[in-house]
Amino acid sequence: MMTDDEQHAARLEEWYASPAGTSLLAAQKRLLAQGLGPWPQTGRTLLEVNCGLGLLEPGLRAMGLDVTGCEGSPALRERFSLRLGYTFVVDPAKADLLPYGDASFDWVLLRLEHWEEDCGKEETLRALLQEARRVALKGLAVLVWNRCSLPALLDPRHKICARPISSLRVFRELVSLREGRVRVRGALYLPMCLWPFVRARASGEATGRQGCLRQLADCVLDHVPLGLFGGLCLVCLELPPSRPMTARPLRFLSPGVSIRSCTAKEVSCQRTEAGSGVLARGPCPQDSAKNVDSCPM
Repeated sequence: MMTDDEQHAARLEEWYASPAGTSLLAAQKRLLAQGLGPWPQTGRTLLEVNCGLGLLEPGLRAMGLDVTGCEGSPALRERFSLRLGYTFVVDPAKADLLPYGDASFDWVLLRLEHWEEDCGKEETLRALLQEARRVALKGLAVLVWNRCSLPALLDPRHKICARPISSLRVFRELVSLREGRVRVRGALYLPMCLWPFVRARASGEATGRQGCLRQLADCVLDHVPLGLFGGLCLVCLELPPSRPMTARPLRFLSPGVSIRSCTAKEVSCQRTEAGSGVLARGPCPQDSAKNVDSCPM
């Protein structure tokens, strides 16, 4: 008898073999190519959280990224290894507790489009995003099956995800971090029954007027978060570059000199006269300085 984990993995593999699943996979690849395109890729490391069957990892590696996947489901990890072999790495880890150090990867891709656990509480979703942000150095991307979309509302059987997440909540949580620019891209705005027809029509190369309209649409989507209304959403957080810390030089004191710190009420220095051993008080030579740490002799 199959366990719940094995049933979920078999159902997910069967779903991606259907026409609608093929359209979903094509939309995922298109969103990642558009959303991760502005980021430097060659030689960069990327962590794919909840990598599932590993359907996106060959495309990510073809972009020049050094990809590492992690998945909490043993059944999905087994299918991942059978599909891709040992040339791709998948670690046993869940999204809420990643076994990696801080800023271990340049980019992190958090996939929540098939997340089976309940993210209805804001604390749960915030914990997932903060954990993914912890291991990211340059950017974070979140792939979501949007609950507030027409395809999700017309899918009462929950074929893709039993607990879809609102992309607006993900967008709001990433904006609340106040760490960088947040961009949104979306796909699959129409009902699920029309996905194969739309994909077949859009499979050709866009040339001439269609290419110009597509460039105009991409320019509009960069400034207006229309992707929040798509069935599949990619929310990207671009982190600012880290600034290296510059060490300040140490101050060395002469032997036999006694120094006390200067305060706002009493600004004075204790000076020892050479050879007499008599302490004399005088005004601090750095009384007018902006940053007074001590009174050097």
